[in-house]
Amino acid sequence: MAPSATRPKFTPKPLALDEHVVWVLARAFGPPDRSVSLRDPQAAIEAADRLGYLPRIGQRTPRARLLAELADLSGLVVEASHRAAAGAAALNATSRFVREVAQEHGLPAVFLKFSALSALGVVRPGSRVASDVDVLSARHHGDGLVHALVAHGARALPERRLAHELTSLLSPLSVHIDPHRYVPGVRLDRSRFVAADDLLAAGLVRLETNSPAPSVLAAHALVHGFVENAPIPQSGAPPRALADLFDLEHFERGALVGALSLLEPLFDARDVSELRALCVALERGEVAHGYDGPGGSWLSHVLGSALDSNYAASLRRFLFRAPLSERTGPGPRLGRIAHMLVPTAAELSRIYGEPKGKIGRWRQRLWRPIDLAGRALRLI
Repeated sequence: MAPSATRPKFTPKPLALDEHVVWVLARAFGPPDRSVSLRDPQAAIEAADRLGYLPRIGQRTPRARLLAELADLSGLVVEASHRAAAGAAALNATSRFVREVAQEHGLPAVFLKFSALSALGVVRPGSRVASDVDVLSARHHGDGLVHALVAHGARALPERRLAHELTSLLSPLSVHIDPHRYVPGVRLDRSRFVAADDLLAAGLVRLETNSPAPSVLAAHALVHGFVENAPIPQSGAPPRALADLFDLEHFERGALVGALSLLEPLFDARDVSELRALCVALERGEVAHGYDGPGGSWLSHVLGSALDSNYAASLRRFLFRAPLSERTGPGPRLGRIAHMLVPTAAELSRIYGEPKGKIGRWRQRLWRPIDLAGRALRLI
């Protein structure tokens, strides 16, 4: 039976972009050497932080230009980039740990998301925040990979997992490892979603880095940013997906077009065309006040999910849609709701920030159901 395929349909209102948002987009995507006017640096910093673009801006913008445009606040941007670089070092070391263990045991392991983007050189050090190492196993060797990692010093975490996820792990460096059985929404045929052995057999893995081809990473970014995480905009998935798609398309022109064959019927040629046009407009610095060019609705959704609390709250209605799954029946939908109530530790950190010790983590866990109930009531 073919895997389920549902995609939320977003209806964002067109955004009249404020000057500080135009500055954020110009600094996150546009020509770094072009000056951008800015009258309210504090508002720009806050918007960039909510979008998750502070490290990206700090990494790609010359210091002198940041100082000229942000004055004393420029240090916050540079500091964010330094923190992202420090986090990336621990994540990359954990990726090497996973790769060495998998090779020693002869187990296929293909990296996803940040680990793959970093290994390929798609993202610059210090430009992107990540909280865990995502790794895709072969369809029938996932448990073997988990057991091998535990035998080499990783620790299994007793956390609720989604259908496509294996046991969550904590590496010897205390970095979260998120092993996957398959990639929801991405497939080579109509029968099932892809696992590591499928990608390897199709020649869609860069063996020197254990990373999927850019087209596969683009497909995963689209699904993860605009389908899987549609009900939880506070995860920052839409802005992160746009940045990853922008970087992938810059790294390998045609990555988005190549992703289309792996995504149908979730996304169509018009979606890809609009997103490519938006990436070009962002790269050229052509996104200004009241942007209504190609991909404008995508940009409105990305910005609204992070900057418009009313629009972000409205996305909660997608919580009760059946998630992407190879299972049928009510199980996947109930699993999603349970996962929303009891997220993983890494997800809690993304939503509420890093806690202060174990007590702080338990406070986050106790607060989570109350927070969700309050958000649901605000939709009524």
